[in-house]
Formats: sequence, C-alpha cells, structure tokens
Amino acid sequence: MTLRLTVLAAALVLAGCGGGGSSTPSASAPVAPTAPIVRTAPLEFGYFGLADIAATANSVTFSHCIDWGDWTKDKEAIKARIIAQLQSAKAAGLKAIVSTGFLTFDAGYRYLGTAELVAFKKQLDALDLSKICIAAYCIDEPDVHGISDAVMTQCFNETRAAWPIKMAVIYGPNGQTPGISAADWIGRDDYGAGSGVLQRLPSIRPDQQWIVVPGGADPWRQDVTPFADFAKARGNVAAVIAFLYVDYGGGKGIGTNGTFPAYAAAGTAIKKGAA
Repeated sequence: MTLRLTVLAAALVLAGCGGGGSSTPSASAPVAPTAPIVRTAPLEFGYFGLADIAATANSVTFSHCIDWGDWTKDKEAIKARIIAQLQSAKAAGLKAIVSTGFLTFDAGYRYLGTAELVAFKKQLDALDLSKICIAAYCIDEPDVHGISDAVMTQCFNETRAAWPIKMAVIYGPNGQTPGISAADWIGRDDYGAGSGVLQRLPSIRPDQQWIVVPGGADPWRQDVTPFADFAKARGNVAAVIAFLYVDYGGGKGIGTNGTFPAYAAAGTAIKKGAA
C-alpha cells in the first residue's frame, strides 16, 4: 500500500509505505533475520522525519533531518530547515541522519548527480554541523518510486564518495530492494504486518546492518517492544527508526496518540545501553 502523508505540524508532504520497483540480490553470505550477531557499534534510536527535539532529546540518539517539501520550488527552504534542525540537534548533544534526496533527484525521481550535495556539505562543514551526521538517507522507499537498481546503486556510491558516512535506506513492503548491494543500513516498512516484518527484513551481508521500523503512528499504534528487543539482541541492527512522531493526514503521530511514553522508555533504555 502507498500512503501520502500531509504533516500537519510542518505543512509538508511525504510518501509513506509502499512497494514496487526493481532490485538486485545482495552479495554473498547474506544474514538471515533470525541470526544474532555481536554488537560492535552503538544502537541508534529516533523518529522518521520531524520530531520535537526538546521533548525527545532524553530518549533519542539522533534527529532525522528530513527533506519534506517541494523539491523544485522550496529547495532553499528545505536546506534552511535542515540546517536549523542540525543546529538544534547539536545543541542537544544528538547525532543526525540527513535526507539528501532533494539534492540528488528531481521531483520526478530522476537522478541528478551529487553536485548540489557537495555544495551543501561544504556549507555544513563551514557551520561545523556535518560532523554530527552519521548517515545519509538518500531517498525514501526507492522501490515505491520506481528507481532502478542501477540508478540507486549509483546514487549510494556517489553520495558516499561526496560524503563518507553510512548510506541508509528503508524499502517498502513488497520485497524489491533497488541498490541494496551499495547500501550500509537497510530497512523495510510494513506497518500492517506488525512485528512480523522483522522476519521479512532484506538479506544483508556481514558488512551491512538493518534498520527496524515500528509504526507507532495512527492507525497502527504498534507496540515498540518487539522491535526494540530484536534490535538490542542483534549487533547487525544499526537503528530503530520509529514512524512517525508528528501528526499527519492519516491521523495522530507517536507524539500525541498515547504511544509516546512506551516509545520514550524504549529509546531511553537503548540510549543508556540497557540490554
């Protein structure tokens, strides 16, 4: 299914869960979703898209600086919002995941290359903000947008060359995974499946990690516990990215629908390194 969300708090539009597109299987020795691996890097916890940093800072490790908006008309406004969010995250002692698709694709999802990304990265360097960024979120659900494996692979590789941080992606529920061989952090959303999606995560190599995506917003209001427990028990999970903190066109988000205390408790435990 495909969900078009109007984020009430920011009056912005984003694409939600879906499926489609094309893919290439990952390289040799994929990891089964049930195989626990010893953790070698901190587990991250946060929310997809905008979230109230003041309200969540004690229970998240990162802020997701999202590129919602009109990529044709509002590009400078999106840059300004991302900069402001990075400044708030830095002040709160948080890391950041930065959406970069608005700089490398046009509004029709045609790949443009990384020239604008390189320029924006220099701007962040000058502001001493790029150092808190741990991953680039190159495009949301590239499978849903019909981006080919070849194009998505090129995007990941060229984005990494321009900005050597982790390449993060969340695919839709229908099974296609364009560009997966070149990604670092890999997730799948399927809110209707509940925690069953954890058994349908894409196969990954030992040098890759998963993202798990609980759907805490309306109408799903998923229990975060199975997702958090799965992530804490497996070193090949990089992050829990909960969908969605803010209210949107389909209903209330985690911040207002009553699920926030449970999500905050899970995030706090992860932030403190609780087993």
